[in-house]
Amino acid sequence: MAKAKKSIPQRYEVSIYKKREPHAKDILAGRFGYWESTNEIKLLEYTPNYGADMDNLIMGDILVRKGNISLANTPKEWITNLHNANLGFGYIATEARILDETE
Repeated sequence: MAKAKKSIPQRYEVSIYKKREPHAKDILAGRFGYWESTNEIKLLEYTPNYGADMDNLIMGDILVRKGNISLANTPKEWITNLHNANLGFGYIATEARILDETE
């Protein structure tokens, strides 16, 4: 009989950049994290000049090609689709980096 695999809760991290390319290097504006064990999203860090924009981003829903994704109702879907959203004001998101919560 095969052993059952233990499921390790995952953490998802997304970085947000202020788009400057091709004239200058993109600037890290902030980083968000999501924890499966608590179903919670937090602002992990931000560059001081962009703190207010990061606060506004984490308070809202996003619009992607397949429709509106609610942070309040589906936070995991929100963070995993952030790179597909038009964040406005020259911000772009990376794809979610997935890590074990224990890392």
